[in-house]
Amino acid sequence: MNKHCKTNFEPFLSIYITEECQLKCKHCYMGHRLNLKRKMSIEQITEILRFFRITCNQRRVHLLGGEPSLHPNFNEILYLCKDEGYKIVVPTNGLLSKDIWNNIDLKLIDVLAFSLDGGTKITHEYIRGGNTFDRTLHNINKSVKFGIPTRITSVINRHNINTVGELLRLCELLHINMLSLHYFTSTGNGKKCNKLQLLPLEWIKFCKWLKEQNYMPFEIYYPPAFVVCSDAKMLYQYGYKGCTAKNMERTLIFSDNKVYTCPVFLDREYYYGTFDKNQIITNPCNKEEQSNMEVRLSHNCLDCNNSNICRGCCLGNNIFNMNIAEEEEEKKIVPICPKWIIPLQKRNLEKL
Repeated sequence: MNKHCKTNFEPFLSIYITEECQLKCKHCYMGHRLNLKRKMSIEQITEILRFFRITCNQRRVHLLGGEPSLHPNFNEILYLCKDEGYKIVVPTNGLLSKDIWNNIDLKLIDVLAFSLDGGTKITHEYIRGGNTFDRTLHNINKSVKFGIPTRITSVINRHNINTVGELLRLCELLHINMLSLHYFTSTGNGKKCNKLQLLPLEWIKFCKWLKEQNYMPFEIYYPPAFVVCSDAKMLYQYGYKGCTAKNMERTLIFSDNKVYTCPVFLDREYYYGTFDKNQIITNPCNKEEQSNMEVRLSHNCLDCNNSNICRGCCLGNNIFNMNIAEEEEEKKIVPICPKWIIPLQKRNLEKL
């Protein structure tokens, strides 16, 4: 077993094939990177795919950006992933051009994930800019009709949280396969818009509301993100193994070959290592790097009876104090990994 890999999790590889995008979304964790417009070469991508397939048994890859479809060799990259035996997930901002539909072999994509920020045009375009909502819906419809397994991802924030009911109804009308809800974190562009971030108690209340909704004919996933200490045992039920950065469950590789284990670290330049010539060279210890951060324990964990369950809480909250706790009650809440998601129960389709 390669020292960079661990067992008991679903292998998950994210390759940022391009840092170019048409948009400057308010919550984008890429931040200044999108100004660089760097792109990975085919040689880079080939080497990365082969390395992680052989050494870590990776079988699923997310092709990310920026907007991944803007890579000039996007079609070739899809074939390359399939040749290496990967299932392909492509997150997109939804602004797919006619050239993409006409010239790219989209049947190679196992999941096409569209970003939709809330259930209304107002909330979506507040985050992403004008003339984006209708174009995204148009392309979602095309994807579904094309027969591609289609997913919607939505970053929930203070501006769109009241439209999630409309979002659920819209997803049902669009006949998508899955809705994946994300928690807004103040990284990248989000640092300038941190007032959009929901407080822990607000997020817990939202998750409770979500679980009370009528089940939809598609899967819904969401991150608990926070848990009251007394409810921490709930994490065991869903197989929580602690911070994904500690477990190397979410490996992210950028065009400069830097390897991260969590997007929370991106705009702080704490990276795990550098991919070079079929190996990961660990970040040197001349500064506080990510590999050292992974073994740090919050002082609050020392007297907690449930710290063996949450495995030391979220590193981002632990180290960067990203959890905006204003009330005394919120200080009793444990921030767990905001990237770890769980499913709502599927709707019983026989009762429809």
